[in-house]
Amino acid sequence: AATGDYIRSAVKIESGAKSALDPHVAAAVTPYVAQDLPNLDLTVTNVTTVKPERTFWDKVIILHGLRQWHDRRNELRHGGQRVSRHYYDVHQLMQAASAHEWQTDHVLAVDCVQHARLFFGSTDLGLETAQPGTFTLSPGTAMRDALARDYEAMAAMVFGKAPPLDAVLANVQQLEKIINLPVIAASLALRASS
Repeated sequence: AATGDYIRSAVKIESGAKSALDPHVAAAVTPYVAQDLPNLDLTVTNVTTVKPERTFWDKVIILHGLRQWHDRRNELRHGGQRVSRHYYDVHQLMQAASAHEWQTDHVLAVDCVQHARLFFGSTDLGLETAQPGTFTLSPGTAMRDALARDYEAMAAMVFGKAPPLDAVLANVQQLEKIINLPVIAASLALRASS
């Protein structure tokens, strides 16, 4: 698709039973358009929002699936459109003060993997290996080149300046090492079998 087609002038609202909601919190949400309409109160209160640690592990599993997909098919999933955003999201989540705690939330990691296998269990996603000790998040060279093209097109979706892809991937590579540490892998394997 042409660069101008990358960001669509439409809003896609997805709903359904595939989303996991735990852990969650009720929050007030104000749309960005409210900045341009100061005389209107567009805030919606008591919105059930997924806590960032759930999003973190869901995104880790997405990265694992993207890598497995590329390894098996030698192409980016979804035609290489809008997939690099998941790497950006993990990078941004890693900046949170609590990120180090999320990395060791073994119970949540197992729950996210089980949920993904139940609802998104394509064999090409390799979710059977989505566990500490065998997580594959970092792209190989061919995948990285394809991600770079997508990331360049995606940069317009980011508020402010997007971090360099090399920094994003270095952060993801460090995370991959952490969540594949033997002590974490053993702990999660024990929880998964119980």
